[in-house]
Amino acid sequence: MRTPVHHPVTTLNSEAQNAFDRGLLLYYAFNGTEAVGAFQNALRVDSHLAMAYWGQALAHGSNFNSPVNEARYNLAQGAMAMALQLEHYAIPVEKLYIEALAKRYATPWSEHDQGEAAFLNAMELLTQRYPADDDAICIWAEALMEKVVWQSDPSHLSAWEAGPGLLGIPEIAIAAQKLNAVIARNPTHVMANHLIIHLYEFSNIRGPAFAASRRLLAMSLEPAAEHLIHMPAHTFMDTGNYALALKVSDRVVPMIENYLHRPGIAPGHEYYLSHDLNVGFAAAMMLGNYQNANRYAERLDRYYHSDDGYLAAARFYRWGAIRSLTTFPPSDSLRLVQAYERVQNQDPIAARNFLNGITQPQSSFYHLILAKIAMKSNAPADAMQEFKIAFDLENQKSFGEQIPLFPVGESYAAALFHIGDFTNAEIIWRKTLQKYPNDPRALFGLSETLARLGHIQAAQKIRAQFQFFWRDSDTTLDMHLL
Repeated sequence: MRTPVHHPVTTLNSEAQNAFDRGLLLYYAFNGTEAVGAFQNALRVDSHLAMAYWGQALAHGSNFNSPVNEARYNLAQGAMAMALQLEHYAIPVEKLYIEALAKRYATPWSEHDQGEAAFLNAMELLTQRYPADDDAICIWAEALMEKVVWQSDPSHLSAWEAGPGLLGIPEIAIAAQKLNAVIARNPTHVMANHLIIHLYEFSNIRGPAFAASRRLLAMSLEPAAEHLIHMPAHTFMDTGNYALALKVSDRVVPMIENYLHRPGIAPGHEYYLSHDLNVGFAAAMMLGNYQNANRYAERLDRYYHSDDGYLAAARFYRWGAIRSLTTFPPSDSLRLVQAYERVQNQDPIAARNFLNGITQPQSSFYHLILAKIAMKSNAPADAMQEFKIAFDLENQKSFGEQIPLFPVGESYAAALFHIGDFTNAEIIWRKTLQKYPNDPRALFGLSETLARLGHIQAAQKIRAQFQFFWRDSDTTLDMHLL
């Protein structure tokens, strides 16, 4: 398959050029292990290709999802030494690439932060000298994004979502400007599109990410580059387009399964199977079709011995699947599911007994169940306190495509509805929809609440939105189930 990446290097061998291009594509797809193999293939047919050693050093290093470790750093240093030995075969711009990356690996591992700063500065100078070199701009922008995000307090991410996000940081805003210029020149540049999605996912500005998603989905890529096809799911999950996120996951999961099941695949990319499955599962759990959610749960159970099948049963009120549990001793997640089933079926005493065995109780789902137990025990004040704890815990931990399987606001607002506090119920429904746009259960609850408040036209409008997002459902909603 011809790669959509092309970065001309100093070689007369077309096979070496093609292998180099494939290596750079795979690096852009965050598949460093496979990228190293492609760069090695380039060297097999052109042993003087200094840029192929440069590519290996780049691929052994960090990417936005994966900080470098000492073992990879040492491998990168070895490849970099070979690139420097062959530098006299390179043209001037290639020498600048090589010398910039050499700065990243010039120090011992214990001082590698200094090397990162030197590399970032050198790449910025390269982009100033060659302002139309799209690959240089993307490599510099990624290094800058790594620096900013990895050095930030993770709790800032939720706050970023309410505003311009990373774009509010001046140096990142400059990077975004340069990446958008790359897209203007070269709309199909895979790394520019990839990074644009990451840049805008912590932001209330979505247009560029949607456009980048459409461009990536239009590409025909090999299974080893599946992460580029997965990336639009980030945008779709973050903006409440759960059906589109599910459609992307349905496309990409077979790609990565086929890739990982091929003989001779080196380890290093397995994490992305788990990530792809979990995003697809979260999308399906937001929607109304139990069969779709269970498809992903079965895969997660098969690969990782998870309890996701029971979580799906709980989300879609398939109580029989949970009552048939025979695993003993049950895991924390199974105890939570069993407690959830019991309290949803009017047995708060049994639910609390299941919670007594929890070894790590501090989760939003745990406190959500405690709140439901309090509601069923006629202690609404205690319930509201537990709901607030759960709500705050969820807001601290959930952002982007990593949405919770049981958004607390759905049950919190429903509880307010049931005690007749429709005004505060509306507030929590709307906060939930702000964080998880188009959450169908929240739309359903909001429509019911607005009707109780006498806002009939507004209720009908929200009801129509709910029906649209619940259109492929095999599950009937009821306020008493939320």
